[in-house]
Amino acid sequence: MTNFKIFLISVFIAFTYFNDTFSQIIIKYKVGDKIVTNADIEFEKNYLIFLKPGLDELSNEEMKLIAEKSIIRDTIKKKEIDKVFKDLNNLEIINGVKKSLFRFKNVQNEDEFLKLI
Repeated sequence: MTNFKIFLISVFIAFTYFNDTFSQIIIKYKVGDKIVTNADIEFEKNYLIFLKPGLDELSNEEMKLIAEKSIIRDTIKKKEIDKVFKDLNNLEIINGVKKSLFRFKNVQNEDEFLKLI
């Protein structure tokens, strides 16, 4: 199965799973020039649980608050990083981030990572 097919299947599953979230997009915050919606918060919540599986033991309200704070921090960090690094599409940087994530989740390559997701 090609990466594109895996991507499409993942998007379909995510869309089906989050259908209730997408049916009513509500703007929650504006951080700088970025708008944060309830869907963004839900995605962040799931992303954080993916990185730290123990977080799923927290209540939904606690996770929502953590996800909101995480989005705000990440948005501010990205804005500051963009000031320093003009070329974030640099393959060296991207590959370094990938390797760190693979190491963190104990996978060897992108295919194993996609299966994990």
